[in-house]
Amino acid sequence: MFNLILLTFATWRLGSLIRNESGPYKIFDKFRDWAGITEVYEGEDRVLYGNGTVISEILECFWCLSIWVAMFICVLAAAGGLITWQQVFFSILATSAISIIIEEKIFN
Repeated sequence: MFNLILLTFATWRLGSLIRNESGPYKIFDKFRDWAGITEVYEGEDRVLYGNGTVISEILECFWCLSIWVAMFICVLAAAGGLITWQQVFFSILATSAISIIIEEKIFN
């Protein structure tokens, strides 16, 4: 159970960093620019628009991004022995779903 919580927070934090924050030396801003993401403020809401590439489509939607980040985190966790390889598939789904809930509660 602790491992699932740890993986969930790691998934949410990495996904949130990539999508929402500037990062040190504006590394995440530069990554989003490279990927073709445009930030637009509609009133108080920040909206991301992609240029149609696969990476921009993933980055403009946290739901999409979280599954990719969860895959990365869970495969690393399995390679490091934190979870078993049999748990990877369901851990990806669970950590992505819970990180989406966290993101929605914080930013919406």
